[in-house]
Amino acid sequence: LNLMIGKLSLEPSLRIDRHSSFGSYPTFALSSSYTLDDHWKLRISNSTGYRTPSNYELFAPDVGYGPIGNKNLQPEESKSAEIGFNYLNNKIEFSFNLFKTEIDNIILWEYGLGNIQTEYQTTSQGIELNYSYAINQDESFYLQSSWTDARDINDNQLLRVPKTISRLSY
Repeated sequence: LNLMIGKLSLEPSLRIDRHSSFGSYPTFALSSSYTLDDHWKLRISNSTGYRTPSNYELFAPDVGYGPIGNKNLQPEESKSAEIGFNYLNNKIEFSFNLFKTEIDNIILWEYGLGNIQTEYQTTSQGIELNYSYAINQDESFYLQSSWTDARDINDNQLLRVPKTISRLSY
């Protein structure tokens, strides 16, 4: 569903996940954008999430360095917010996003323990930048970069979450 009110676009959504082991869980999202002019658009969104443990996270066998699977894992629940803008013309596309995600009951892997689940909230926040330039009709140059600060309840950096990721492609 996409509602247009002048230059404002609103897109609400509702989803219900059904899982044979974990039951049903509703999630929602509300996204909006405002077209500033022919090239600029401001965006904002808010959503919830739900992720059930994978079969690997639940049942993977010990392969010599400790257990992996954990049949006691429960689904993760999350809340996310994002704000950003887009610029678009005939050759250039650019976007800038600020994001924040809070996850309850996050599933983590720890050496010697396997997949474990925290009973506290973790927070990831950061910035994403995307740039593309159309050299001609068939060729484009892309630059993407993100910075993420992912922390647990004690303000410790989460392991195995990259702080920066960048990609340059042609």
